[in-house]
Amino acid sequence: VSGSYPAIFISAFQPIRVLKGNLFRSSKKSFFMNIMVVLQFVISVFLICSTIVVYRQLNYMQDKDIGINPSNLITIAMRETKLQENYETIKAEFANISGVEAITSSSQALGYFNHRRSFMPEGGVAGDSKMILFLQVAPNYLEMMETKLLMGRNFYENSRTDSTNIIINNSLKRELPWDDPLGKHMIIPDTDGNDTRLKIIGVVENFNYASLHEDIKPMIIFSDVTNYYMSVRYNPINEVQIIRNLENKWNEMYPSIPFDYFIQEQRLNELYRSEITMGDLFIYFTLLAIFIAMLGLFGLTTHNAEQRTKEVGIRKVMGGSVSRIVSLLTSEFAKLVIIANIIAWPLAYYFMYDWLQSFSYRTEIKWWIFPLAGLISLVLSIIIVSIKAYQAASKNPVEALKYE
Repeated sequence: VSGSYPAIFISAFQPIRVLKGNLFRSSKKSFFMNIMVVLQFVISVFLICSTIVVYRQLNYMQDKDIGINPSNLITIAMRETKLQENYETIKAEFANISGVEAITSSSQALGYFNHRRSFMPEGGVAGDSKMILFLQVAPNYLEMMETKLLMGRNFYENSRTDSTNIIINNSLKRELPWDDPLGKHMIIPDTDGNDTRLKIIGVVENFNYASLHEDIKPMIIFSDVTNYYMSVRYNPINEVQIIRNLENKWNEMYPSIPFDYFIQEQRLNELYRSEITMGDLFIYFTLLAIFIAMLGLFGLTTHNAEQRTKEVGIRKVMGGSVSRIVSLLTSEFAKLVIIANIIAWPLAYYFMYDWLQSFSYRTEIKWWIFPLAGLISLVLSIIIVSIKAYQAASKNPVEALKYE
């Protein structure tokens, strides 16, 4: 709109007025052009602020301690029964590969947990039961994933007694009626009255098993090695070679079953693909908006300098320095940029605050983001305006006074 306006405005003038240099004498037209420049900078500053907030949130999500270590971890699908039954054999073969540090398994992979069933605390009635997330893991899962045990103990290797024992996360502990849940039981109710009693042997610190968009839900963890996913921790120095060796060994053992795997850390980052794309788009549109705003400002500066040609000439004749004249011309446009910032800051805060509410775990909108965006816009505008103002102030005053 602001780019098209001057062309439409100029085309409406009669040639004689154009030749006389009387194009922009109307204060109303100058006011409209000022409004357009302010609008351009409102958009630019809004996008600068928003881009900073988006990338701070992305960095926060990537750097946040999620209570579990997904680094240097490859997850392999083990959906076929034959693979689950031969877990120990596959584990032993993989363990002999150089660079493999630890191996475990789980019923679900980090990034998307959705297995639920009905549980209730002992002493409760049927109405006290609720659907709770549950996870089956090999006995060494929590240790290998570097989760923190808050109370009790971990599962024992090759222990049949742990088949009816469970570990709960801290989120579930807060909802249970006991200060110390160790030794207490969770019940899987049965319509025939054959309820299953599960003894609580430990409490693990909450860990983010899914996106940071979501709160950490209560969870119950069982011990079982017949799971859908195998996780292999490896030395990152030879990542490519280790994965190739794992695939070769897999193909030796199960040539008819595809080696279906993913890098766990990449899988978690994909949960924020829309945010990453949004951040990239904000950068592109911010640069474009700044560029358009600079063009608009340059056009307005050119117009203003032409309108004040005589004034500049008189000031130079009266002893005004180039720097003083440049400062005079620049200050007027700096006011427009400052006005744009005053409008853009609350808009950016409102929309970015609302966007951050979609995350259960989010960064803060720091106060310095807004002055920084203002400083960027102000410095760029001063540079653009100063170039044109310097050209106008450097003209021979005799030529200026002969204008028209």
